[in-house]
Amino acid sequence: MTAAPPGAPDPSSTLPVSSGVSVGELFSRQAENFPELPAVEYGGHRWTYAELARRSRRTARRLRERGVRRGDVVSVTGPRTPELIAAILAVFMAEAVLLPVDPLLPAARRELTESLGAAHWRVRVGHGNSTIEPVTEDSGGGRTAEEPAPSAEEEPAPAAELAGQAGYIFLTSGTTGTPRAVLGSHRGLSHFLQWQRHEFGVGPGDRCAQLTRLSFDVVLRDVLLPLVSGAALCLPERGEDLAPDDVVPWLESRRITLVHAVPTLAHLWLSDTRPRAGAPLRVVFFAGEPLSGALVDRWRSVFPATERVVNLYGPTETTLAVCGHVVDDPAPAGTQPLGRPLPGAQVLILDGHGDPCAAGQPGEIAIRNPFGSLGYLNDPEETERRFVPGPPGDARPGRVFRTGDRGRCGADGRVEFLGRLDHQVKVLGVRVQPEEVTAALLSHPGISAGAVLAHTDPTARTRLEGYYVPLTGARAPTPAEVRAHLRALLPLPLVPATLTAVDRLPTTPRGKLDRKALRSTAEDAPDTAPAPPSDAVEEALAEIWAEVLDLATVNRHDDFFELGGHSLLAARMFSRIKQRLGVRIGLRQLLKAPELSEFAGSVRRTVAGAPHESPIRRLPRPGPASPGTDGQP
Repeated sequence: MTAAPPGAPDPSSTLPVSSGVSVGELFSRQAENFPELPAVEYGGHRWTYAELARRSRRTARRLRERGVRRGDVVSVTGPRTPELIAAILAVFMAEAVLLPVDPLLPAARRELTESLGAAHWRVRVGHGNSTIEPVTEDSGGGRTAEEPAPSAEEEPAPAAELAGQAGYIFLTSGTTGTPRAVLGSHRGLSHFLQWQRHEFGVGPGDRCAQLTRLSFDVVLRDVLLPLVSGAALCLPERGEDLAPDDVVPWLESRRITLVHAVPTLAHLWLSDTRPRAGAPLRVVFFAGEPLSGALVDRWRSVFPATERVVNLYGPTETTLAVCGHVVDDPAPAGTQPLGRPLPGAQVLILDGHGDPCAAGQPGEIAIRNPFGSLGYLNDPEETERRFVPGPPGDARPGRVFRTGDRGRCGADGRVEFLGRLDHQVKVLGVRVQPEEVTAALLSHPGISAGAVLAHTDPTARTRLEGYYVPLTGARAPTPAEVRAHLRALLPLPLVPATLTAVDRLPTTPRGKLDRKALRSTAEDAPDTAPAPPSDAVEEALAEIWAEVLDLATVNRHDDFFELGGHSLLAARMFSRIKQRLGVRIGLRQLLKAPELSEFAGSVRRTVAGAPHESPIRRLPRPGPASPGTDGQP
């Protein structure tokens, strides 16, 4: 790495490394200072800081008694409840390594997560209780008779020793077909949380929303920021995800003051909603995708009390965020800057040779950060490739992380995002390597070849498109069968919105996949004959689907996901079914029967078991949604 050009950050400068304080200690300080303040609110229930500390310490003690040792990986799974929050804190207090596992993931994905994360123990949280169980036969194993289990009263490690140790694990999509397990450190986590608390004045009186699924690293921001600040963590009722139409009213009714959001999700939240002048929401943190000025202006129109709109940037490998930018009011048009690095971190723009670019020159964004992750647990080769050596004399491993993002740094030090250097995309804020999805596609026994492409529509929403070549001489699997196969292996955002059988994968003269020709093949495919809904149930559902998906018509054999649906639009659809038809339906039923005619069967069975007269009746044929209304009645 050569010397930096004038105006560019100097990669040879010394970065400070603090000893850090563990998350468990940061929380314990708040519990001592504010024992009677609300720590977690859930429906009509409230746990004070004293109560949360008592329950977390009890679970940490149980972990020790079962044989969990410092550095053991402990998976935590369960619904979004106060007990789940206590279990997360308990793992940190036991000085183990946290591996959150979303209970809504497919069973195969949950098993893969625990396998790649090398989990020793599992905390399974229920409503009002939790159980601790070994993940493998040798959990806490390998211990001889002469080596007793650790004492439940074992002295905690000194802060300086603990700070550099592994603290948590999250999976990210991988180009080899297997997810990568990112190993985060206690130092990086506590550094970010303390920066965010101080920079935005988070403290007693603040109320923070928890809306992120358990297997995404952003959940640590949601959960831990309030609890290391003396603020209240607010969970949605019943531990479920809120439908997009319900988020804004919930934020207002719960008097939320801080929230983290992905731009795509926020766009759905704000659809056709009135201004909430009385809502006290003062700071919103956006991350995970490029942030547009139009969305910022829309947010401010709905939440006029918002004092600061913040754009955060940082891959999982750099610990939650490494750049921050407070957006101007009014917001400039177009994509907002990523901002400037956090204290102690440095953003470098590197050219194709790995040397620093001059100010304003585009290149690869690289993060020099003593607070970053410790690398990939299951991929030493990729760790060596992406976590490159720092400047001469800098002996710390993994000091410079090459993100694969393209950007530039202005003379004022603000970093701008310019896209990707590879095919990685974000779907609903989730990082997706199409190669991982392709590998899952090729694992189907009836498929000989396949490819997955990403398509971004004019509204900047990205979706995946899957193409497959059936095995010669065998019955060709239907798109529905292939989708069911993928849903059993992948998180829902990684399942392609469309799946198309093709005779072959077109190639360029150089033998590479011809992406443009492949997509045009699908566009030329003949439409299926229309099949209108057959009864009142199907007509009612077709109208709701058309509204939610912004379509003119829906046929009875249409697949919700092939029409462009995803989990958040499904939540909106469930909300409208409950409002209009008086029945409660869930994601699992949709996943089992995504075709409208089959899904209608699930609704009929639910209606038949309901203790009241069905409100389903024949409705007018659905028409196109009016512009700007998102189909709201």
